[in-house]
Amino acid sequence: MQLKNILFVSALALGASAAPTSSNATDIAPSVQNRFAQIDLGYQQTYLLLNHLADNTNKTTADDVVAAYNATATAESKDVGKNQPTKPLSESTQLVLCQSFHSLALTGIQLNNAFVDYASHFNKKQRNDLQTALSKVNDETGSFFINVAKKALPYCIDNLQTDDKAIYKSLIAAATALDPSEALL
Repeated sequence: MQLKNILFVSALALGASAAPTSSNATDIAPSVQNRFAQIDLGYQQTYLLLNHLADNTNKTTADDVVAAYNATATAESKDVGKNQPTKPLSESTQLVLCQSFHSLALTGIQLNNAFVDYASHFNKKQRNDLQTALSKVNDETGSFFINVAKKALPYCIDNLQTDDKAIYKSLIAAATALDPSEALL
């Protein structure tokens, strides 16, 4: 974990030292990085709440978990609506964004697997709400891959594609486990 943080900080330093040469890099990169951070923190919070729910600790309810996940899935930065990139970002910027996406993918997959494990804690309405949020996450992930990654991040497109497929697979597993018709509550 510490090595990952050191590499990430090094990549940030490289990115900061390489002055952007076009509006392409300055328009989208900070917005994307900000959204990744928002989602990652939201996933972590939801995961912690889900564990508290499963362990019956901290007076956490299923509604708390649903609210945290919905807040994460539906919050969108206004910056993400900026013009999409038309050419590759600098390699250092690509490296930072690719590493951030990979980290986010791992966190999301972990959370989706926890939804599979703890689906029985949610009633029909909560499952329906979670499925709606899962669909939103799937749409946003797909939009990022098509509109940003393919154009602006060719340096690591193969890794991003692998992450995208793994995220999709985990989203499908979570959505299946959270089928409202299977609710016992």
